[in-house]
Amino acid sequence: MVAKNPPRDHLNIHSYKLQGLWGLSSKKKAFYLLLGDGVFSTDGPFWEHSRALIRPTFTRYNVAKFPAFEIHLQKFLKLIPRDGRTVNLSSLLDDLFIFGESVNALDESFDEASDSHRFLNSFHHAQRGISIRSQLRTLSFLYQDRWDKKERRAVHKFVDAHIDKALELRREYLASRKSRPNPDP
Repeated sequence: MVAKNPPRDHLNIHSYKLQGLWGLSSKKKAFYLLLGDGVFSTDGPFWEHSRALIRPTFTRYNVAKFPAFEIHLQKFLKLIPRDGRTVNLSSLLDDLFIFGESVNALDESFDEASDSHRFLNSFHHAQRGISIRSQLRTLSFLYQDRWDKKERRAVHKFVDAHIDKALELRREYLASRKSRPNPDP
């Protein structure tokens, strides 16, 4: 049995109507160390700005591109046991969705020591730090974990590389548009 939320629920969670519902003010510092100011760690004007940046990703056109995931979904389904036993899908889902691109993490020949797996391990450890700091609230300064800092740095390094790659692709795209002759008179 697979339990999931309908896509509409996910879209509603991030809708404008729910601005400020999360009550993040007391947890902002705990989230900030890993996530910075973004859609998952702020509310108010920062949240509105962050949401405006990612909203185009969830347009009907982009969400309808599911056939592009068919190959990866088939690999995912092959890894689920068919004998009816309970299975933890968390790590499989992590491998299926990393930064919106395939890293072939579901392939049988995939290297467990890859950057993607190291990132996921670091991210999970850093999430634990968020959880502990959130629970401690004003006493969060008491939580000192050198591994937490190391894992956050690893996450930031991995994400920064993807941001650099995206910015480079955008520069190349804009340069190619400039070099094309203008079809309009």
